[in-house]
Amino acid sequence: MRVEMIAIGNELLSGDVLDRNGARLGDALRRVGTTLFSRQTVRDDPAEIASALTLATARADFVVLSGGLGPTEDDLTVAAVARFANVSLIRDEAILTGLRQRFESRGVPWTENNACQADLPEGGHPLQNPVGTAPGVSIDVEGTQLLLLPGVHREFVAMMEAHVVPLVAEARGVCIASVVLRTWGRTESGIASTLEDVPPMEGAWLQYRASFPDIVLTAVGTGPTLHAAQDLADQLAAAVRTRLGDVVYAEGECSFEEVMASLLLEKQLSVATAESCTGGLIATKLTSIPGSSAYFLEGVVTYSNAAKRRLLGVSESTLDLHGAVSEATVREMVQGICEISGAQLGIAVSGLAGPEGGSPTKPVGTVHIAVALDGQVIHQCVCFPGGRNRVQELAARTALDMARRLCENNAA
Repeated sequence: MRVEMIAIGNELLSGDVLDRNGARLGDALRRVGTTLFSRQTVRDDPAEIASALTLATARADFVVLSGGLGPTEDDLTVAAVARFANVSLIRDEAILTGLRQRFESRGVPWTENNACQADLPEGGHPLQNPVGTAPGVSIDVEGTQLLLLPGVHREFVAMMEAHVVPLVAEARGVCIASVVLRTWGRTESGIASTLEDVPPMEGAWLQYRASFPDIVLTAVGTGPTLHAAQDLADQLAAAVRTRLGDVVYAEGECSFEEVMASLLLEKQLSVATAESCTGGLIATKLTSIPGSSAYFLEGVVTYSNAAKRRLLGVSESTLDLHGAVSEATVREMVQGICEISGAQLGIAVSGLAGPEGGSPTKPVGTVHIAVALDGQVIHQCVCFPGGRNRVQELAARTALDMARRLCENNAA
């Protein structure tokens, strides 16, 4: 089984961009019992792409091409492959419609040069891109399978795992299955350290992917049958869950917001929020799920001290003595929002999102969080790294995770 890679892009040869895709492909292939036979790197030039394809198709069963699938003038890979295969380019209307809808959903203006991303060589098949716009392409050329993937590393890795690895594994007579575990609250290195004592399992391995703010783990199993492969993946996933506990908050593609919605509905809990530095972000996350009116009662953004006093009943003495960014203040904030709303679950945050306003005792990134459930109040103070938006996002997720854990431990 020979797999070859062709990396395409002027920036790879000029040194502007380091080709990390080849290393990830080689590692992935080793995990399914084979190796990367050869790698070529060429410029964004149709003649050079054709020359590389001539060499690769003469000796490889699979050829993975990386780069040149976007909407700009130097994205020439699809057209070059069509010319090499001596077939026409055909515009796929389903892909085109999907691209337009994706741009519209994100509020990004559509420009006609994006339409070329819907072009496929005749006889080719699209490969779904789970993290980007440009789809990949699979096409057989005289017995060699060409797999065209984007050059952007994040997109390449996601599509490699979704398409290339299973195809190569299947060709080798190996079935592959996986279980996706979504985690929050630990760094990638911290998770790896915790899992060091998980016994190795032949034919199974664990993949890590940072997808801010989560660390996504994929337990992969291989075997002669799909059932055997899934059994290995399930065993590895179970071992990971045992080690990590509630750091794993969901399995599969379930979002954190969906987990919270299910939990609140299951426990029949109502929730209200009182936010300062997050500016309503927690309320936005809680109400992003259809049907959230069944559990979300109200939210207030009390940015000023006056608003904290007027709307939440935070005492002037607390603010004078401890300041707005303090444990005492968020405790009174969460008690206040529970009282005025009647919610069983309350979430309150106050902090310094930056970039200015910090002090030696309260540096930028300092956030106090309080969560109350039926009168029980828990508190946490964290100093988050990064810019303003990152601090807000991390503060909102931390607050929701505190609420998740408190609700899960509630016997009701």
